[in-house]
Amino acid sequence: YFSNRESAKALRLVDLLLAANPESPDEHKQRGVALMHLRRVSEAVAAFRRYMELAPNAPDKATIQEQIRRPLAQPAGFELVEGGGTRPAGRWNDRLFRPQR
Repeated sequence: YFSNRESAKALRLVDLLLAANPESPDEHKQRGVALMHLRRVSEAVAAFRRYMELAPNAPDKATIQEQIRRPLAQPAGFELVEGGGTRPAGRWNDRLFRPQR
C-alpha cells in the first residue's frame, strides 16, 4: 500500500497484524512509518518508541532514534538495500520496508 501512496490502508493492515501479534517489533516500525506518512506525528513517535523497546539492538537503531528526536524535521527515512535491510535516505521511502531480522 505504501507504493500506491495508500498509507491509511497500510495502517489498517498493520493494525490487524499487531492485533494478532502485539509484540512484533517490525509491525510497530511499519505502523510508525504509516502514521508519519499520514502526518500523525505523535502517534508515529510512540510506534517508533515501542519498536525500540521491542528491538533495542535493531540494526536501524540510530536512524529510528534520530526520527524520534526530530519528528517534525525532514524525516531521516529509510531506503531498501540488498539483503533485506534498510538505510537512511533523504526522505521517506514510499515502499513497505522489509523486516529487520
